[in-house]
Amino acid sequence: MIITVYEYSTINVGENRNEDNNQISFKDRDILLKKEFKDTKQNFHEKRYFKKKNIFEWNSSNTIKATSIVGTIKIDDELTIEVLPKIFNNNMDIRVARKNLIRLIEITEYEDIWDNETNIEEDAENIPYLEFVILRFTSNLLEELQKGIYAEYITKIEESSFVRGAIQPHLQDIFDKSQIVCKFQELSFNNKLMQIFKTVSEHLLKNSMFYYEIKQNLFEITSILENVEILDKLEIFDFEHFNFTRLNESFELLFYQAKIIYFEYFPLNSDEDESTPYFDMDFLFEKFLNYLLEKSGLKVNEQEKLYPYEDNYITPDFILYNEEIVIDAKYTQYTTSGEHKNPNSKSIFQITNYMDNLNFEGSLIMLGTSSDNILFNNKMNGKSFNVLTLDMGSNFDNIIDNFRFTINDNKLDFEFRELESFPDDDNETYENNTSDYSKAKELIKDKKYNLALEILLQLKEDKRVLNDIGYTYFEFKDYDKSIIYLKRSIELNPNRYAYDYLARNFHFGKRDYKKAIIYSEKAIVLAEKEEKLIALSNLYQNRGYSYRNNSDYISAINDFKEAIRLNNNLSSKLLDEIKRIEEYD
Repeated sequence: MIITVYEYSTINVGENRNEDNNQISFKDRDILLKKEFKDTKQNFHEKRYFKKKNIFEWNSSNTIKATSIVGTIKIDDELTIEVLPKIFNNNMDIRVARKNLIRLIEITEYEDIWDNETNIEEDAENIPYLEFVILRFTSNLLEELQKGIYAEYITKIEESSFVRGAIQPHLQDIFDKSQIVCKFQELSFNNKLMQIFKTVSEHLLKNSMFYYEIKQNLFEITSILENVEILDKLEIFDFEHFNFTRLNESFELLFYQAKIIYFEYFPLNSDEDESTPYFDMDFLFEKFLNYLLEKSGLKVNEQEKLYPYEDNYITPDFILYNEEIVIDAKYTQYTTSGEHKNPNSKSIFQITNYMDNLNFEGSLIMLGTSSDNILFNNKMNGKSFNVLTLDMGSNFDNIIDNFRFTINDNKLDFEFRELESFPDDDNETYENNTSDYSKAKELIKDKKYNLALEILLQLKEDKRVLNDIGYTYFEFKDYDKSIIYLKRSIELNPNRYAYDYLARNFHFGKRDYKKAIIYSEKAIVLAEKEEKLIALSNLYQNRGYSYRNNSDYISAINDFKEAIRLNNNLSSKLLDEIKRIEEYD
C-alpha cells in the first residue's frame, strides 16, 4: 500500500488502515509524527546536523499534515508513505511527478554523481523515488563487479616463525624466531574500496522492505564480495583523500553514490532501520535556481556571507557581481487570479536590505502557478526591484531544456527558447546574418555564452551556426541538446569541429569513451586533410585520453606520442601521462 501526498497536504487517520480512503492507523500516525528530517547539507563534512524539521505535523484528531520534506517513509512491509513536491500538484500523473522529482534532485544535487546510465529508467514511474535510487545504484554496482573485482596491493604485518629471504650465517643466532614480525605487500580483493561497497550493501540488506530486484542485487553483490571484510562503521574520513587510477576509475561514480546513500539517504548510523524523506524543498528550489542561473552563463555567488554589521552577517541567496544584481529566492506557492499581488512585507524587507548593503539592483524569485512571466515593480525606501514567478509544475521538461535567465536594463528576466525545426538540406548561409554571426563568435570567445546563444538561436536557419550552438550548449553542460545540433551540422556539412565537439560531449559529458573515440577518429581524418598541426595534435591528445579511459593503454600511448610529435609543447604533460600508464600497466 502506497499513500502519495504532496507538501502541506493531509493524510486521513483512523482505527485501521484503509487503502481506498488513503487512511493510516493511529499507530502509524504516532510513528510519523516522531520522524524528523536532519539537514546535513551545509555541514556535511563536520557531520553535525544543521537543522531539524518535522516531516509531518499534527493537523486534527483525524488528520496529519505533510511539511516541505519530500521522499518516502516505509512503515512496514505493507505501508509506504510518499511525499511529492507541491509544484507538481496540478493534476499531474503521479508517475510523471515521481520522474520529475528524480530529475529535479539529480540536476540540482548530484548532477555529476548520478549521471551513469542505467537500463531501469522505466521503473522510475512505478516505484517510489527512494527505492529507484537504490535500485539504480545496486544494478550498476553489480554490473561493474561482474566485469571484475578490483584488487590492489595492501600492506600486511604478521608474526611468523620463519623469515622470508636468506639470513647470513653469522647473524642467525641473533634472531629469536618466535618474535619475528613480517611486513609485506599482498595483492588482495580485501581492500578499502571493496570493503566500503560490502559494508553499504550489508546495511541496505537490513531493510527487508525493499523492492524485490533491489534485494536480489544486494544478495548477488555480497556473494561476489564474499571474501571481503565488513567495516564496523563508516565515517566521513573513510571517503576522503581516496585516490582513483585507471585501474579502479570505473568504480569512482559508484563510490560517491555509496557515500551519499550511506550518510544522507538512510539513518544507517542510528538505531532506526527504515528509510526517511531526506530532501527539503526550500533547499532544492534554491539549488534549482542556481542551476538555471549557471546554465544561463551567469557567474553566481551562492549563499555568500556578508558582514555589514561587525559581528552580524547577512546571506543573500545569490549575488551576480558582474551584473550588480542580488537575488532572493522564496519557495512560496504564489497563485494569481488576474490581480497583481505584492509579496509579503518580510520578503520585501529582506531583498531591500540586501540591496542597501550591496548597492545593487534586486530581484525576488517566487514559485508561481501561473505560466505567465509576471513582473512586479515594487519600491521600498527608494529601492525598486523585480519580482518574478517561476512555474515549475506544468512544463518542467521545458524549463530544464529551454529556460534562460537574461539581464535586460540591469534587471533579471527570463525567457523560453523552444527547439524548433532545423535548416533544410538545401539551405545555404545567409549573407545578411554575417554581422550578427560575427558578434556571436566574439561573445563565445569572451565566454559570454548566454548572450551568444541568444543570437545564435535566432540565426539557426543558417547552417553555419549549428556548430556554434552545439558548442555553446556543451559549455552549459547541456550535452543532450549539444549532441542534437552537432549531429545535424554533420548531416549538412561534415566538419572536424562538430566531430571534435561530439567527441568531447561523449568523453566529458556522457563518459561513453567508445563513441568519443569514434568521433575523434573522424575529426582526425578531416584535420589531416587541412594540415593544421596544432589542431591535429590536440585531437590526438583528446583521443588518447578516451583510449586511456577505455582501458586501451597501448593506443593511448601511441596517440600521446603522436600529439607530442606534432606539438612539442604538449611533451611535459603527456610524457608524465605515458609514464603513469607504463607504471601501472
